[in-house]
Amino acid sequence: MRRRGGFTLVELLIGTLLASVMGLVLITWGRWFLLVFNRSSCWLLAYERGQRVLAFIESKVLRTGLGLSACREDAALRQAFARGVYNAPSVSRLLTVYQDKPTLMTPVTEEDGVFRGTALGLLCAYPSGLMARRSDGDAEVTPGATINFTLLSGDVKLSRSGFQAGYMRDLASWCALPLAGMPFYITSASTRKLSLTLASTVGLPISVPPVNELYLLQYARFCVLNGQLCFQQMDSAWSPLYPREEGVLALWVEWRPELRVLDLWVLTSGGPALFGGAARLHDWPPEAPWRDDFGQHTLCVARASWRLRNL
Repeated sequence: MRRRGGFTLVELLIGTLLASVMGLVLITWGRWFLLVFNRSSCWLLAYERGQRVLAFIESKVLRTGLGLSACREDAALRQAFARGVYNAPSVSRLLTVYQDKPTLMTPVTEEDGVFRGTALGLLCAYPSGLMARRSDGDAEVTPGATINFTLLSGDVKLSRSGFQAGYMRDLASWCALPLAGMPFYITSASTRKLSLTLASTVGLPISVPPVNELYLLQYARFCVLNGQLCFQQMDSAWSPLYPREEGVLALWVEWRPELRVLDLWVLTSGGPALFGGAARLHDWPPEAPWRDDFGQHTLCVARASWRLRNL
């Protein structure tokens, strides 16, 4: 018999079919692996965005109410900032929770001891490094009285530390004296001399130690607009909303004043959903807003909780 030297047509067809099947399997597995890798990358991006938002807001949260221990109550705070006096700054609370309905920044009311909303406002204080010594007057300052100080350390120009003088409406013309626990209006300043005035609306005299550090005051608000975390600051008026972080879909805030606990959730996107629409995440609060288009994103929820000891 003649020895066969090649493959038959049937064998070639079977081999081609097997190779095709193996190639299809490899392509399918490769595509699946690529989708899983891309989904993991999108989730990590969403996670990083949420952590950056929490870190940015936390730097403000931890300074909320700093240096204002004598006016933690809303009524006392309004009196300390001369509420009712012409051109006084619009400060009413150390911490305000807002809702985006009917307008973007509508303060919410308390329900069952909790303030819930989609935006947050904080009155913060920052050490300026400016140390001042009283150059006249008694240790006790009556409402409406002005006391004079001499700067001991720090820059002689207040503006370089963020302060200015003589503009009552502007929060930059106010400073907190932490040892007194009150804000004071910077009436005037020159070289190493400055004059501070206690608001006439304050109910009782305030004791002011002979040496104090001036704390810079800043009111900031945070909200989500068009898929971005935005913030704004108040000077003499509110600044425009500045974008801070892309890919932020929503914020949810819960403030419990009795416990002094602030909870914040951040819903972020890392890109389009790669495996079809996503359902509502179980760790996103049930009271928090949810839109159908959120399911079209690769989602992540970041959460932080703080106990505010300055309030």
